[in-house]
Amino acid sequence: MILLNHGFDEHFVEGTASGRATPELGPIDQLLTSAVSRRDKALLMFSYANQLGAQHSEQETRGTLASPRVVGLNPKRRAG
Repeated sequence: MILLNHGFDEHFVEGTASGRATPELGPIDQLLTSAVSRRDKALLMFSYANQLGAQHSEQETRGTLASPRVVGLNPKRRAG
């Protein structure tokens, strides 16, 4: 009511507040953009490392299963 008596409406007050806050929002927006970029890069690297680890584990498993030292068809019998 007081604002209306001085010729200010709700939209004028919101517009003025937004205009005053805009210069302060620029650096915050830059920081958020940078943080999102770093997060996306870290997630990509994590995914890549996880994929490499899975491939290595799969190759290691195949090598172990095919190794004659691990899988023996004729186990030694104990003299008893």
